[in-house]
Amino acid sequence: MNLTGKRVFAVITAAVLAGAVSTMGTFAADGLHTNTLVQESSASYRMTVPASGVGYTTSVTGSSVVAGESFELRVALKTGFQKQEPVVLANGVQLSPLEKDSTAHTYTYVIPEVNADAVFTVSALADTAVPAASEDSGKPQEENPDGFPVHYNGSSPVSNLTGVQPLSCGGLLTFKVYSKTAPQKVSCGNGAVSSVNAAMKAWDEKTQTSEWQVYGIASSSRSSDDTGIYAQVNGTTTRLFSVKLTKAPYTCDTTKNISLKSGKQYWAKVTVAKGTKVSYAAGNGSVVSTLVKNGGKPADLKDGNDTYYMGLKAVKSGETGLYLTVNGQKYCMYRITVA
Repeated sequence: MNLTGKRVFAVITAAVLAGAVSTMGTFAADGLHTNTLVQESSASYRMTVPASGVGYTTSVTGSSVVAGESFELRVALKTGFQKQEPVVLANGVQLSPLEKDSTAHTYTYVIPEVNADAVFTVSALADTAVPAASEDSGKPQEENPDGFPVHYNGSSPVSNLTGVQPLSCGGLLTFKVYSKTAPQKVSCGNGAVSSVNAAMKAWDEKTQTSEWQVYGIASSSRSSDDTGIYAQVNGTTTRLFSVKLTKAPYTCDTTKNISLKSGKQYWAKVTVAKGTKVSYAAGNGSVVSTLVKNGGKPADLKDGNDTYYMGLKAVKSGETGLYLTVNGQKYCMYRITVA
């Protein structure tokens, strides 16, 4: 087997549970599976690992872990779950794989010096947004009687969205983050695919929630159409869900953010299907004022589409987005920085 990737030992950045830990299983659609390394003496530690779950199987080395020795976990992804890296947590702390085999679709995780018991959780992400066996995996999670999603226990941040969420190029997706303390940062893994805006609603201690928006970038200069959305809480980064870009119901000749000096104008050509209802606005009218040609009516073209010329005038220093609403759905075409 050819293993790729530089072998660099991972370091768990948060304290793991010390002392004896009772066996804890992981529930998956195909049952409760645990693979437990028994603590044989005070100098050994127990590692509790799910043997399998939706989209994956695991294997471990050795029958027990002596204090100070290394522990190795290998995750093999099943067909239909092989396009994205699995999410592996040890006592709620996300690990990075040391080795990846792209042919066998296996990932190897190593704890170099074990000094406490640990419970591992593993999640595999489906190649498509809604696999047949997990029809509701990408939908907002139901809340329990306390008002929290059923998959939230406070040990690590989660979102009301899970799995792979479709996101139109230029489209906006609103989501909640549940966490014990305020997130230090919520971001995406690939800035060429999407961007997370500043929090729409700041973290609330009572509800343990904050609200965010991610928008799909309409640039064509990217190698992938999907990326993960991550939350950083207390210095630890956790993957919340993924987004996969879909085609927007319009085209715009401006596919990158722009910069403009105050007083200058800029025009963009926007095309939609003939008869489509559209409107145009700036996110912050004090930064730019919007302009339209032909009284806001589409140009008289013969290609079966409606074409609009939508412009702006830079007013004062700041940053804002230019938004197109198509049949009631708002899209961010591009952003502008005024100097």
